[in-house]
Amino acid sequence: QQQQEEEEEEGETMDQYIMRRTKEFNVATRERPEDLELWIRFADFQEEAARLGARRGAEVAVSEKRVAILERALQHHPGNEQLLLALLRASASLLDADALCARWDRVLRQHKGSALLWSEYLTMRKSMFSTFTVPKLQSLYADALHALAVEKARKQRDTNTEPGTIERLERALVRICLDLVKFELASGHHEQAVARVQAILEFHCFNPMKQYSQEGSTGSTVAPVGHYGAQLRLFESFWSSGAPRVGEEKAKGWAAWFRRENRDMLITRSGQQGRDDDEDEEEKTNQQEGE
Repeated sequence: QQQQEEEEEEGETMDQYIMRRTKEFNVATRERPEDLELWIRFADFQEEAARLGARRGAEVAVSEKRVAILERALQHHPGNEQLLLALLRASASLLDADALCARWDRVLRQHKGSALLWSEYLTMRKSMFSTFTVPKLQSLYADALHALAVEKARKQRDTNTEPGTIERLERALVRICLDLVKFELASGHHEQAVARVQAILEFHCFNPMKQYSQEGSTGSTVAPVGHYGAQLRLFESFWSSGAPRVGEEKAKGWAAWFRRENRDMLITRSGQQGRDDDEDEEEKTNQQEGE
């Protein structure tokens, strides 16, 4: 029986083959709607069908069919990033630039923490020459980095975060940031690109708050400052001070600058702590003598 079916398939015309495969996919997706890969294969088959049918001007029809299939798939897999990405790609040939960007914006508002979608969106926007400007692209990169940083912080607070999630987000942040630097270099904005790398290194490698947090665990009198917003405000003071930055002559790093600028405060706090310790010791001695 199998041999007979193979012979019948071999005798199919191209249109018969496309109709048979389409019917098989329709039946399969009704029976197994939970099968994500099945939906993606069904959507991809539309391109194969158009190629085999050798139909002119079929691109729009193929995209429309792909969109319809992927929208059905999303009814069974709501919010799935792989399906959303495929849907947005299929929509590209059906929408003008403004409508496509609006659709991307709606999706990203609902999936702000998706590194996959942000990376694809930035790539797409760089290829849209009708809306391309360097400041606009820089703003979009900033939006992506902020959204992913917020998502990373949220996942760090969540005790149910899956292993590897934080690392993937960190890698995505580094990848997007480096991509921004390469974009700025390629577009002739060398000073901004260099300053961006300096800021990243200063903030993450020479952050005095991180050093004080580590010292605080070993008895330091300096309280750690962990709030991200507070760290940014302190960093702005260093950045606008005119002090040499990493990579420049005589640069010592943000942490060294911070210690120098706040030396009097730190000495005062240290001295106050020392006096407090002496008073505590004296009170303890008096109590023992009284006993």
